[in-house]
Amino acid sequence: MSTRVKAWLRRLAAAAFLALTFAALFGLIAPVAGLGAASTGKTRVFQIDSERFQYSPARIKANKGDHIYIRLTSSDVTHGLYLDGYEMKMDAEPAGMGQMHFIADKAGVFRFRCSKTCGPFHPFMIGQLEVSPNSPYQASIALTLLAGLGALGFVALYGHKLIPGGQGE
Repeated sequence: MSTRVKAWLRRLAAAAFLALTFAALFGLIAPVAGLGAASTGKTRVFQIDSERFQYSPARIKANKGDHIYIRLTSSDVTHGLYLDGYEMKMDAEPAGMGQMHFIADKAGVFRFRCSKTCGPFHPFMIGQLEVSPNSPYQASIALTLLAGLGALGFVALYGHKLIPGGQGE
């Protein structure tokens, strides 16, 4: 292969790695800056029944980024639901329904509790929302960093051979 062809191939390889590095960095920065695709969270609808100082289910789970719809019903007296950490509240009259909607933008464990004095065991009427981190998003960030580091490592090791007139010519 001629020297000219080798030089052209090296430049092509350098351009490809620079393009990959740019794509990797944009893939990392775009979601953080809000430039990427919209939230890929799922829509989750939870029906919570409240009766006799308890919620059923008392524990619900979602992932960060999910669109959460909570429907609260009551079959005995007026109950409420206050969600700590999200500072949201709703009420449900007997045979009625209260609703709330939000995006689970915080990972962690959040308690919900009755916000209406409903009887002697009212303080013990609590439940829990568990929001797990969005693992696919975190994995994509890790892979993007790995690709960027690989491209930088390649340029560090072979960059002098890619420059016309450099030591590798």
